[in-house]
Amino acid sequence: HIVAACDGVVTSISVAGGTAMVRAGDVVHKGQILISGILDIVGDGDLLVEQRPVLARGTVVLKTTEHYKDSFPMKYGKKVYTGKKKWGLRFEIAGIKIFSYAPSNSYPECDIITEMGQYCIGDSFFLPVKAWTTTLCEYHTEPAVYSREEARIAADKRLIRYLEEKKLGGQTLLSSDVRTTFADGLCETSGLLIFCGSSWQYRSINPDEWRLKNGDGNITDNN
Repeated sequence: HIVAACDGVVTSISVAGGTAMVRAGDVVHKGQILISGILDIVGDGDLLVEQRPVLARGTVVLKTTEHYKDSFPMKYGKKVYTGKKKWGLRFEIAGIKIFSYAPSNSYPECDIITEMGQYCIGDSFFLPVKAWTTTLCEYHTEPAVYSREEARIAADKRLIRYLEEKKLGGQTLLSSDVRTTFADGLCETSGLLIFCGSSWQYRSINPDEWRLKNGDGNITDNN
């Protein structure tokens, strides 16, 4: 079966295999079957004579409402760079390492930045020769406190990253109503986000779901 991955409202549904159990405008709940993986075989007089399990296929788009909540402390460790740096280098030809140098001792706290370059002749002929450079930038951490404006900017960035992840998952943001507040040393952002996207998942069919019952209530094997 194709089932709802969360609560929502069906905005559109198309079926390529199986049986549609909902239609546009229906309110559905998490786990509810949207496209059944059971086909009904109907005989004369609309009599159900057989049921067959198939792989449910299709597309279901749901409009969903999410309660967003995120918080972080106003106190944090601020990076203060010392200006000290160390470099590493590595060369490869056709995937074979021919030279490698790494700093013997790293810093207790540092950013590690690695860049890769590939040699090219002209605009598009790339040689199988690659070089990696690694830069270690030392810093130490000092206690600091966000101002409210700094905290709002940080909270907005965290929300943007979250929305980008939802977009990669196939969700489109329709509207948002979130607010940032400050209390007990925390910056908290909360509110409602409304998305539209493909919010479904597969669920296995239980054999008892597609085996017909005869007149005395016993299960038959459909053959």
